[in-house]
Amino acid sequence: MAPVRKRSSLARTECAINRLVRVIKPTISTRPDNTPYIDIAPRVNPAIQRPAMWLMAVLIATHAFGTPLADRPITLRVHGLPDINSAAFTTIEVQVAKAILAEFHRLHPQIKVLRSTGIMIEDRAAEFLPLMQIAGDIAPHVFEVRFHNASTYIEQGFLYPIDQITTVTDEERKQIPNQLWPVIKRRGPPDDKEHIYCWPIQLQVRALCYRRDLFQEAGLPDRAPNDWNELMMFARKLTDPGKQRSGIALRFGDEGSYHWLPYLWSAGGEAMSQDAEGNWRCTFDSDAAAQAALFFTKIRRQRWLKQYEINGEMVEKKLMGVTYGEADRFLVWFAGKIGMFQIRLGFDQMTQIRNPELHGIGPMPLGPAGVRGSDLNATMLAIHSGIEDPRVREAAWKYISFWMRPTAQKIMVETMIKNGYGRFVQPQLLEKFGYHEYVRLIPESWRKTFEESVKNGKPAPYGRNSQQIYRWMTKPLGAIARDDEIQDAINKGDDEAALAKIKDILRHGVSEANEKMLGLVHPEERQFRRRVALLVTIGIAAIFGAGFFYIWRIFAPPEFFSGAGKGGWQFRKYKVAYLLLVPGVGTIALWQYWPLLHGGAMAFQDYRVTGDAKWVGLGNFEEILFDRAFWMSVWVGLKYAFLVLLFGFPAPIILAILLQEVPRGKIIFRSIYYLPAVISGVLVIFLWKTFFGPFGLINELRNAVGLDGHTNWLAEPRWALVCCVVPVVWAGMGPGCLIYLAALKTVPDELYESASIDGASIWTRITRITLPSLKALILINLIGAVIASFQSANFILAMTGGGPWTGYGRTEVVGLHIFSTAFFYLRFGVATAMAWIVGLMLIGFTLIQLRKLRHMEFRTAG
Repeated sequence: MAPVRKRSSLARTECAINRLVRVIKPTISTRPDNTPYIDIAPRVNPAIQRPAMWLMAVLIATHAFGTPLADRPITLRVHGLPDINSAAFTTIEVQVAKAILAEFHRLHPQIKVLRSTGIMIEDRAAEFLPLMQIAGDIAPHVFEVRFHNASTYIEQGFLYPIDQITTVTDEERKQIPNQLWPVIKRRGPPDDKEHIYCWPIQLQVRALCYRRDLFQEAGLPDRAPNDWNELMMFARKLTDPGKQRSGIALRFGDEGSYHWLPYLWSAGGEAMSQDAEGNWRCTFDSDAAAQAALFFTKIRRQRWLKQYEINGEMVEKKLMGVTYGEADRFLVWFAGKIGMFQIRLGFDQMTQIRNPELHGIGPMPLGPAGVRGSDLNATMLAIHSGIEDPRVREAAWKYISFWMRPTAQKIMVETMIKNGYGRFVQPQLLEKFGYHEYVRLIPESWRKTFEESVKNGKPAPYGRNSQQIYRWMTKPLGAIARDDEIQDAINKGDDEAALAKIKDILRHGVSEANEKMLGLVHPEERQFRRRVALLVTIGIAAIFGAGFFYIWRIFAPPEFFSGAGKGGWQFRKYKVAYLLLVPGVGTIALWQYWPLLHGGAMAFQDYRVTGDAKWVGLGNFEEILFDRAFWMSVWVGLKYAFLVLLFGFPAPIILAILLQEVPRGKIIFRSIYYLPAVISGVLVIFLWKTFFGPFGLINELRNAVGLDGHTNWLAEPRWALVCCVVPVVWAGMGPGCLIYLAALKTVPDELYESASIDGASIWTRITRITLPSLKALILINLIGAVIASFQSANFILAMTGGGPWTGYGRTEVVGLHIFSTAFFYLRFGVATAMAWIVGLMLIGFTLIQLRKLRHMEFRTAG
């Protein structure tokens, strides 16, 4: 059977017009030889004959002279592309991207490449942006993928296999180091077979950069340290507290283990391992890992002696550690205050070294295992699986493949040379394109470091859910650094005692990482959690059912349950009323109750935005009931609700009373305090973010009274939550006081006059007349404020993104935690289960509020 060809939109339009302008009328006619036959020739309607002829002429002309389908413009949205059209971005990276895109557009003028943009969340990595775009159905056509999130993208079905579009040639295969093939070629959808999902375009390796001037000043050789012992010795010689100089910069904070990974590998350990069946496990609790953690802790916190001269006298002072780990370490490095710094040798960071005469580069130091722990990484491009138009998918592959070709490499080399960055180009590329005179400008140590790191390097963690591996490795490292027992053992030189305690902490960290990151729980523990989850689920269903029945009893008329009266719905008698209710009830049912019911099912599913929902039963509840991060967000939400109620709830009441008592200019004062409600919410957020910034109004006021400092208050763990409350109170105080001002109008003036005659003070009038008159309104608003404070996370999302992060988000309230779980990690089933538990916590306040409303009567004043 021949395949059925689909008609184009133009053909379908022509057929539709034919049906409009023609009337088929079968008639019996005769041929010249008097043979009868049925004539089904179309009869054209004379009324529309002329317009139809003109329309058909236009269609024919369009069909004949219009743009062929293959040449029609294609818009290609690309994630990770720099903003080449902004005058603010003039870096060499932008110049290279602009030159490559110009050549691509010349070769493919029908393809318009656009930078995929979106809302960036404060204190959150940019890699969450494409996940939010996928959830919002505005995903880019081409992804920029990293090693640590490639597994998640593949498992979720976001990436389209490249080998289903084209056949990878042997020449293209040779461009990729052998170590990277397990990263880009894996088993996955759509057929659970091995496919190539990503393609690396820019290779990067880890190396150690050092300041040659500081090395010379400290009397050190002009090379990077060869092993761990030399690294410690070099770092101590470089450290000078009198000059505020540190030996080496290491990343601390939420993902501080990123700088620990090379030491873990050089000791012979692994962050994650895969068994023969393809299952991944965290394995950073080995003896080698303990050795690496001990050395890493010594670098950071071991006390040691340094002698230096002050006023002609030799003074000994104990120092702790040789590292600098603050967020501004890169600026401090360029200021000459840090001796050594880990970098990634690649296109993006090679250009940031700036001065080969000042900065030297060497491989990572050898560890006890006799290897150098350098990780291979790369910028990889992949195609979104949600592309429906095959022309767009083909355009996406043309874009990716163009970056792989020698043409793009040559453009990059020429652009960098033209802009004075020839010495930062990889030597093999310079030789490949004939720029031999620039090869001699590159220090030999740079070339050897890159070649050795590529040859002996390992891929950065790329296993299942490995985007979280640095976070879970950092937690035990932080506990080790803060442990007093380990600190005392290190200072006493008792490495055995320190190692024993370090191993215990690492074992606990691995157990937690395997559970939270990979879902690996002991069977007995899982059975216990399942029973707890079952009880909680039954409790949720029972409480919500009882609450619904209680609300029904509150608002239903008494005779509905007593049986008195006619009872029933009485549709015939009240048909007009029911018809009036249909639009409102239908809208509420569609937008409120249907999502609620659908969400009830999602709580028991591993729901994915690609449409594949897997039933997991009580698995989501099992996870979150024993998830410390969830309960910490509940605790932060309670603290936030307390602060909002403490400062935000009484503020409108006090303001309303003050405005009521103002003898003159009431309208002016009311307008001033209502002004924040007129200002855009975005403006309010940025206004207060500026106030709390290092050079904002708060610090300027402190400096004015002699308290010098440039504190970033939103990054301070102690003050961040309070800073998030202040804009909410300020913006809501004016609008919130209006309802109380209206309620105060219902209080008779005679009561105030009588109280004044009797000698009552202002305080007495407020406590004996005003507040009792507003009691019912205050109670209703109080219950609503409690519920609203748990649900409000928009200000926090924009101001801090849930940070600062010190083991947990110091401003990550439970609503924000649910949002991030759903849209940052795309775990909609887990997020829905969290929402049901939070709803269980708040249903009591809702019932109290509805009960109070049931017994209230609302009337107009006067």
